[in-house]
Amino acid sequence: MQVNGISHVNTVATNLEKTLDFYERVLGMRPAKNPMSTHGFQGIWICDHIGASVIHIQAHNPTRHDSLDQWRQSTGTIDHVALNCQGFANIISHCQHLGIEVQVNDRPYGDLRQVFVSDPNGVRLELTFPND
Repeated sequence: MQVNGISHVNTVATNLEKTLDFYERVLGMRPAKNPMSTHGFQGIWICDHIGASVIHIQAHNPTRHDSLDQWRQSTGTIDHVALNCQGFANIISHCQHLGIEVQVNDRPYGDLRQVFVSDPNGVRLELTFPND
């Protein structure tokens, strides 16, 4: 067996609409229908600019996820999800305009700039900007 990359990240949301709004309005990502919705799974897939569903947002379901606090603790060692991006100056300006807190990390080595933001569910996102 070999691993060829990450297929997607699945997160749990308490408010699907607010979460979708964040990914659309802040990051410019687009939703796609969750094919599992026909099987009773509430949620939506979030796609990158080429249409690949890289983030799956699942509605919190107390019968499946126990309490939200317990669910968050189960993956608490994951610090963040990194997304490759373009347009460093644009996202900084856009987030400032929307009142979204950003943390910029200009590393003292290499040519990768990083911006950290959090989605409405507290998922920390690293937006990476190589050569930008």
